[in-house]
Amino acid sequence: MVADVNLDGSLELVVTDTSANVLCYDTAGQLVWEGSVSGTSSSGARIADVNLDGDLELVISTNDGYRLKNFRIISCHLIKS
Repeated sequence: MVADVNLDGSLELVVTDTSANVLCYDTAGQLVWEGSVSGTSSSGARIADVNLDGDLELVISTNDGYRLKNFRIISCHLIKS
């Protein structure tokens, strides 16, 4: 997924893998932050302002109890909510 997650005018790349890792890279390819979810992620992760509060959320579906993992992105830091 590509989005300006820290509102600096540049796009960041957010990727997930099947080992439950979530990584954010800047335009230079440098790791900005990393996190993890329980279970394994499947396709369908999205970045959007889900609750219309002006902040982007990263929603990742996993096989862990069929729950969605929701991460709020603020200044390119991962905050589990």
